[in-house]
Amino acid sequence: MLVTRDQLAAIMPRAHRAGRIETWLLPLNEQMEIYRIDREQRIEMFLATVAEETGELAAREENLRYDAAGLMKHFGRLFPTREAAAAMAARGPEAIANFIYADANRPPGYKMGNTRTGDGWRYRGRGPMQLTGRENYERFFASVGMPPQSDPDYLLTPDGGARSAAFFWQSRGCNEIADSGDFEALTRRVNGGLINLDARVYYWHRAMAAIGDQPMTLDDDPPPSRPAPRVLVVGCTGPDVVALQQALNRAGAQPPLAVDGDFGPATGDAVLALQRRQGLRADAIVGPATRAALGLH
Repeated sequence: MLVTRDQLAAIMPRAHRAGRIETWLLPLNEQMEIYRIDREQRIEMFLATVAEETGELAAREENLRYDAAGLMKHFGRLFPTREAAAAMAARGPEAIANFIYADANRPPGYKMGNTRTGDGWRYRGRGPMQLTGRENYERFFASVGMPPQSDPDYLLTPDGGARSAAFFWQSRGCNEIADSGDFEALTRRVNGGLINLDARVYYWHRAMAAIGDQPMTLDDDPPPSRPAPRVLVVGCTGPDVVALQQALNRAGAQPPLAVDGDFGPATGDAVLALQRRQGLRADAIVGPATRAALGLH
């Protein structure tokens, strides 16, 4: 197999504790091989992306339970006022999907082939890569020899989910981007932006630690050298943690931290407090955005 049970568990420890590794291990391996996700960097970036997108294989479909603030944040161009967003939020997930994903409501370049009543809900995001829109579903079904009008809930099964994720990855040129080592470019291709980049880099870091000592498979040419992401989490030690603690103290950590190079609970609490003050994702993961807020390089 391209990835072992132990490696997948090391990348996604919560999935391991919940027993989800056993369900997903074989489907992921089968589809990674079919779609040529078979080099070290490809495997690492693919699994890191899957881990973040699904909450470690917990989520199988899009969460559309938005409030007004969430709709304005993610789909603000579709709502002229906050009151309009609040009215839509009150109608619930199905109405939200049918509105935000209907081609009639989307600008040029962002249409999905959702031209029929109910298409937005029927073709909402499913699978580890959140395949969305009639055109994308029909393209996927055609690629695997299924009728275009096949049941979209096939993507909620481990086999369909793994297959759709690997199909999306290959069809969007993600293998080639992974070979370049540019994780931010890869995230933009998958996500359309850099949403939750810190968490994505955290999982990439775990994937490199779990898989990086494994031999290459199927390809003789080694991929380009990888940058080493500087991501700090609870449990890390060393000079980078010393610099972090000093920066947190300069930023007003209360109580002031002992500068001991040990990323323990107190340092984690200080990171969370800073992230909340700065409007960042509060996850105690020190990645690019949190480093920038602290002036760390």
